[in-house]
Amino acid sequence: MKSVSTILSFLFVFVALVGCYPAATIYQSKLDPLALQQMQTQDFDTPKEILFASTMSVFQDSGFTIEASDLATGFITAKSPTRVAEIGWNGISNGDTVEERTSAFVETTRPNKSKVRLNFIERSVRQRYGAPNDIPNEDPAYYEKIFNKIREAIFLREAYKSK
Repeated sequence: MKSVSTILSFLFVFVALVGCYPAATIYQSKLDPLALQQMQTQDFDTPKEILFASTMSVFQDSGFTIEASDLATGFITAKSPTRVAEIGWNGISNGDTVEERTSAFVETTRPNKSKVRLNFIERSVRQRYGAPNDIPNEDPAYYEKIFNKIREAIFLREAYKSK
């Protein structure tokens, strides 16, 4: 009888602890896939090589560290430095962290014309539970700001190239 009560006590504690773990939430985009693609994609009147290099420069200038890049595939991945998400009421961090991750896909559409699709995600990790929570950035103004910086980088590269 003692072993049954021990097992039941263990089972009760286990269920209570598992029940305290927060349920994972799956992000639901507010945009349909076509609208999301349109917001994240921009065409440029420049060769793929210049657009690729300009995109890499903008990521680096924006504080991202390039994790991987390949001109042949046109794929770039980068991440921002990890920062502490919040400080508690007592001035001590609870250990939660946030970083921004980004990817770009650059492709040739026609001779001397190419396009890039960008994707920005904010990843937060709750130290207490350890599971990452990824939230896509769906702010059109943010993407437009990055596309403008890419335009400026292209202008500078083409001006330097023509000298």
